[in-house]
Amino acid sequence: MRSTAVTVAPVSRHHVPAGEKDGPAVRDSKELGSGIADVAILTMHGILQHKYGRHDEALAACNAAVRACLDYPPAHAGRGRALAGLGRPDEALDAFCDAIACDPECAPAHADYALAVTRLGCYNDAVVAYKVAIRLAPDSGDVHAGHAFALAGTGRLEDALEACKMAARLDPKSAAAHAARGRVLAGMGRPAGALPAFDRAVELDGGSAGAHAGRGLALESLGRHAEALPAFDRAVELDGGSAGAHAGRGLALESLGRHAEALSAYEQAIRINEYHELAMSGIDRTGRQVSCNAPGGVGCPDSHAREGRADDPEAARGGRGSHPADVGHAMDPDHASARGYIEYCLAH
Repeated sequence: MRSTAVTVAPVSRHHVPAGEKDGPAVRDSKELGSGIADVAILTMHGILQHKYGRHDEALAACNAAVRACLDYPPAHAGRGRALAGLGRPDEALDAFCDAIACDPECAPAHADYALAVTRLGCYNDAVVAYKVAIRLAPDSGDVHAGHAFALAGTGRLEDALEACKMAARLDPKSAAAHAARGRVLAGMGRPAGALPAFDRAVELDGGSAGAHAGRGLALESLGRHAEALPAFDRAVELDGGSAGAHAGRGLALESLGRHAEALSAYEQAIRINEYHELAMSGIDRTGRQVSCNAPGGVGCPDSHAREGRADDPEAARGGRGSHPADVGHAMDPDHASARGYIEYCLAH
């Protein structure tokens, strides 16, 4: 698993987006004066485009904002969110570092940096990053929910459950808080308890890819594979840059005996995150199935590994990916930091 150090890049590393250097001359906020309002509006437009899954448009808007003003944190962070949505996680991390270097007190940027590190599976580093975000935004339920997810990834499930409770107290209507609770319960081997939490998260925010992926995860763990697949499909539709959503989709397809499609989904997850453990193990299994040309898995190694029945959840889990120890690899978290950036733009 890759290890990502939690460090803040210096201001001198800021750059105009690659391939975008022919735009307006780069200026700082002092030179812009009242023109910073236009940069803020452009940035908010990009952040909202990302929220609704229009990542290309989001990237174009935030690139333009960065070209107009190089030291405006939300513009860099908006780039990071768009790049993450497009499946370019390493570039996204750089963009979040740029945002933090512009303003080390920009809480949403720290939260999104921690989120990006979590999505790469570097959970210990993410816990450290979330502690910074919590110091800056102690009353944010979404930040505590992200912290819970990172804690769960390290195996500290009881601590994660406490973080979920804090998130829910701070913001009872936070989809991220309910999704995090579902993640923790699933990690405890309690998918039947996790499903209502994910259902509630989807109800509160139908645009949350993490909530849909979590719901698919719980359904998959319960052996309800045909129901899990559309949940993962929706997660992929909302966030094509989520390696977890693609890997979860592969898991559901594999369970349904659609091995060639499952292999393709796992490969897409690897293209986003080459170290994704669930995707790597899935490629190995489905690759064998496809190579021996047995669509239903008959006569191949592991042919009965994922033939689970809906009335037997333990048999249904069969494959490694649905085991509680691996549950976090079938979903990537997300949170509503868009609200934090908009508040930052309006306040500055």
